[in-house]
Amino acid sequence: HAKRQARKLLPAAPAPKGMLQTAGAAQKKMREEMIANDPVKRLFDVVGPKFADKQSGFTRITKIGFRRGDAASVVKLELAVD
Repeated sequence: HAKRQARKLLPAAPAPKGMLQTAGAAQKKMREEMIANDPVKRLFDVVGPKFADKQSGFTRITKIGFRRGDAASVVKLELAVD
Protein backbone atom coordinates (compact mmCIF):
# COMPACT_ATOMS: atom_id res chain seq x y z
CA HIS A 1 0.00 0.00 0.00
CA ALA A 2 2.78 2.44 0.90
CA LYS A 3 4.67 1.56 -2.28
CA ARG A 4 1.57 2.29 -4.34
CA GLN A 5 1.20 5.71 -2.72
CA ALA A 6 4.91 6.43 -3.15
CA ARG A 7 4.68 5.60 -6.86
CA LYS A 8 1.87 8.14 -7.23
CA LEU A 9 4.18 10.78 -5.77
CA LEU A 10 7.09 10.17 -8.14
CA PRO A 11 5.69 12.33 -10.95
CA ALA A 12 5.31 15.16 -8.40
CA ALA A 13 9.05 15.02 -7.66
CA PRO A 14 10.83 15.22 -11.03
CA ALA A 15 14.03 17.10 -10.17
CA PRO A 16 16.09 18.43 -7.26
CA LYS A 17 15.67 21.99 -8.61
CA GLY A 18 12.96 23.71 -6.60
CA MET A 19 13.02 20.96 -3.99
CA LEU A 20 10.85 22.83 -1.46
CA GLN A 21 8.05 23.36 -3.95
CA THR A 22 8.31 19.73 -5.05
CA ALA A 23 8.21 18.43 -1.47
CA GLY A 24 5.18 20.62 -0.79
CA ALA A 25 3.43 19.31 -3.88
CA ALA A 26 4.20 15.74 -2.85
CA GLN A 27 2.83 16.32 0.67
CA LYS A 28 -0.30 17.93 -0.74
CA LYS A 29 -0.87 15.02 -3.11
CA MET A 30 -0.39 12.50 -0.28
CA ARG A 31 -2.95 14.35 1.89
CA GLU A 32 -5.42 14.42 -1.00
CA GLU A 33 -4.95 10.67 -1.58
CA MET A 34 -5.49 9.91 2.11
CA ILE A 35 -8.65 12.02 2.21
CA ALA A 36 -9.99 10.53 -1.03
CA ASN A 37 -9.34 6.94 0.04
CA ASP A 38 -10.09 7.48 3.78
CA PRO A 39 -8.53 4.30 5.19
CA VAL A 40 -10.55 4.44 8.44
CA LYS A 41 -13.85 4.61 6.54
CA ARG A 42 -12.73 1.73 4.33
CA LEU A 43 -11.72 -0.30 7.39
CA PHE A 44 -15.19 0.01 8.90
CA ASP A 45 -17.27 -0.12 5.71
CA VAL A 46 -15.41 -2.71 3.62
CA VAL A 47 -13.06 -4.76 5.80
CA GLY A 48 -15.07 -4.85 9.04
CA PRO A 49 -18.15 -6.61 7.65
CA LYS A 50 -15.94 -9.50 6.45
CA PHE A 51 -15.19 -10.27 10.10
CA ALA A 52 -18.69 -9.75 11.52
CA ASP A 53 -19.35 -13.46 12.07
CA LYS A 54 -15.92 -14.25 13.58
CA GLN A 55 -15.48 -14.30 17.35
CA SER A 56 -11.67 -14.65 17.28
CA GLY A 57 -8.77 -15.60 15.06
CA PHE A 58 -9.03 -12.71 12.64
CA THR A 59 -5.51 -11.38 13.12
CA ARG A 60 -2.12 -12.93 12.51
CA ILE A 61 1.07 -11.50 14.02
CA THR A 62 4.42 -12.52 12.53
CA LYS A 63 7.69 -11.39 14.09
CA ILE A 64 9.96 -10.05 11.35
CA GLY A 65 12.97 -8.86 13.30
CA PHE A 66 14.25 -5.89 15.24
CA ARG A 67 14.32 -2.21 14.39
CA ARG A 68 17.72 -0.65 13.86
CA GLY A 69 18.57 2.01 16.42
CA ASP A 70 16.55 0.97 19.47
CA ALA A 71 16.22 -2.78 18.79
CA ALA A 72 12.45 -2.70 19.24
CA SER A 73 10.60 -5.75 17.94
CA VAL A 74 9.04 -5.34 14.51
CA VAL A 75 6.00 -7.40 13.57
CA LYS A 76 3.71 -7.79 10.60
CA LEU A 77 0.04 -7.58 11.56
CA GLU A 78 -2.29 -9.25 9.07
CA LEU A 79 -6.04 -9.52 8.96
CA ALA A 80 -6.73 -13.19 8.30
CA VAL A 81 -9.40 -13.27 5.60
CA ASP A 82 -9.89 -16.98 4.95
